[in-house]
Amino acid sequence: MKIAKNLLEIAKKDLKASKCLYDNGLYPQAVFYLQQSVEKATKTFGILSDFIDENELKDFVGHNPLKIHKKVFEEQKRIAENLNRIIGDISDTDKRKMKRIFDFEKYDNRRLTGWN
Repeated sequence: MKIAKNLLEIAKKDLKASKCLYDNGLYPQAVFYLQQSVEKATKTFGILSDFIDENELKDFVGHNPLKIHKKVFEEQKRIAENLNRIIGDISDTDKRKMKRIFDFEKYDNRRLTGWN
């Protein structure tokens, strides 16, 4: 947990440096520090979300935070496949009952209008 906190603090400083460099017209350097900030923030997210542990930072992730995103995507895909399997096992009668209980159209309209 301490390493995640440290990474996040460094990510914030890298972002601040990126903004400063950008404001002074040093665009390539600004992009470099922005990339560093995103990499550290992504590692922090991976650790705090329990998708990776601190030991995986060097050996598994290294300088490729896309590996964290891939791991998150694979986990979400696994969950969605399990939900689809479960929904497939529900009878049509029960599905009709669920539609009456959950007003999905209302939910979609709230989501689209930004009202929660």
